[in-house]
Amino acid sequence: MEECAFCKEFRTGVIELKEIVLKRKVLHESKHFVVFPSLGQITEGYLLIVPKKHHLSIASIPKTQFGELEKVVEKVKKVLAENYCSPIIFEHGCASETKRAGCCIDHAHLHAVPAKASIAGELARKFKSSKIKDYKSLALAKKKPYFFVEEEGSKRLFQIPNAVPSQYIRKLLAFKIGEWLKWDWRVYLGIEELKATEKKLEGKF
Repeated sequence: MEECAFCKEFRTGVIELKEIVLKRKVLHESKHFVVFPSLGQITEGYLLIVPKKHHLSIASIPKTQFGELEKVVEKVKKVLAENYCSPIIFEHGCASETKRAGCCIDHAHLHAVPAKASIAGELARKFKSSKIKDYKSLALAKKKPYFFVEEEGSKRLFQIPNAVPSQYIRKLLAFKIGEWLKWDWRVYLGIEELKATEKKLEGKF
């Protein structure tokens, strides 16, 4: 099986994309997770929370790691709120290499985007959803593709079709905050914002 982009980055220490070789800083690290700035910064401060080992989705990580993940997410929320604004946390949760839920990279990752916006309501009008109390509850969804959104302390799980457009939530959020030209990370890498995020948040965790 071909090595995924995150696994390759963890192994080599760099990202190779569009003739660019980039080394991004890990801003926070726990036993099983790392936090670093996302490529395709819709807005400065956009972070990813990524398991060190390859899992298809957050729903499929070992149950013993959910407590650790909750602590990492809370730390990320606190740092972003103190330095930007309260973030929206979301995931395009894929169930297999073919049921990707709009996800570009089939290595689990949570997006944490500081944004004064709301997307859960619009998603709820299009997809069946339910409130969940914690990240451990995502394990119930690991056999099917899903969307997950946390905003203003409320966590929602959305049931979605096997096929949805790539980067569905990124696109929705980009439109919501008036940055629609930045929704596709493959087109807009946002290197300047990535570097600014690293500079502002380094040492804040």
